[in-house]
Amino acid sequence: QGTRDFSAFLTIPDAIQFREDYNWESISKKCKNNILKVRKEIHHIIQTDSLVYSNPEKWLGQMYSFQIFDNFQFLHCLLENQFLFF
Repeated sequence: QGTRDFSAFLTIPDAIQFREDYNWESISKKCKNNILKVRKEIHHIIQTDSLVYSNPEKWLGQMYSFQIFDNFQFLHCLLENQFLFF
């Protein structure tokens, strides 16, 4: 059954306004372009293949998933290649 909590629906107008106020379409495009620029390089560094082999330019949103097998090796790769800063 679940609950009938309508509070999520009440946030829709504010969410739409937020996207308009902060030009979210432009931000989303920048995120997508950044991912498309570096994803092949990251796959090469962490020595994994893409989880999806179709055309990411068509389906990609603002995030991209990488399969990580060895967390310590991955962290070392990020530090070594200056993708991660402390």
